[in-house]
Amino acid sequence: MSNKLKYAPIYFLQFIPIILYPPSTFQGGWVVILVVVVCLLGLGYFLMAGRSWALKMSIFVQGLNIIVRLMMGFANAVRPEKMGGGFDGILIATSLLGILISGWFLFRLDQPDIKATIVA
Repeated sequence: MSNKLKYAPIYFLQFIPIILYPPSTFQGGWVVILVVVVCLLGLGYFLMAGRSWALKMSIFVQGLNIIVRLMMGFANAVRPEKMGGGFDGILIATSLLGILISGWFLFRLDQPDIKATIVA
């Protein structure tokens, strides 16, 4: 098995932490989610093809996802009193899971073994 095939899940599953939000967040925006998934699968294709700009873009997207999750988490973790108050546990859980998965992708994409297969 070649190295590119060995790392194919890392290249093609990057959409998971990007779309990992509570179902109530989407509210009919399934077309947008489909577009995001297709774009990230295309980015995975360019990673397999060895494009160095795709590696930089992947690292950028995963890092930006972490920043957005932190900002959304702090702003929306507590519901307003008129909506019942309390913590939004599903948003907190999906945000933490998205941050962890994006962090793992960031860590793996920055490792020398993956960089060597992309730019080789």
